[in-house]
Amino acid sequence: MKYLHPLYQRWKNLSITSKFISTFSIMIGLILLLSIINYSALSLTRQQTDSAVITNREIQHRILDIKNGLEKVRRLATEFYRNYPVIGFAASRDSHALPAIELTNSLIMLSSQLQKQVTTSNFSKALHEDDINLNFYFSA
Repeated sequence: MKYLHPLYQRWKNLSITSKFISTFSIMIGLILLLSIINYSALSLTRQQTDSAVITNREIQHRILDIKNGLEKVRRLATEFYRNYPVIGFAASRDSHALPAIELTNSLIMLSSQLQKQVTTSNFSKALHEDDINLNFYFSA
């Protein structure tokens, strides 16, 4: 209280105009400080949201690539079994089975990249909680 006494005396000696000006200045200063804090918080939130959206798009793109690749592998396998009695085993293998094997190997590589990206991204707790479904998808 001792330290506040000189401040209190100075405040008592100020005119009403000086008191209004100092109070108004303090309020303007607080408003400016809050504005700066809110702007920086919104900027940080926007950056994090942009990063999450980009990561989400990359994950979605990889998942769609894997899905399309699996459909193509299934189609090649069906064509292999449908055509090998007609054109022969070797010809059917060369035209259907070998491309399916190459595509499967590339899909395995894409799947491992996707798995790394999902485990290293920290933008979605729900994605990590869905670990059982992801393991099932990665095993396909």
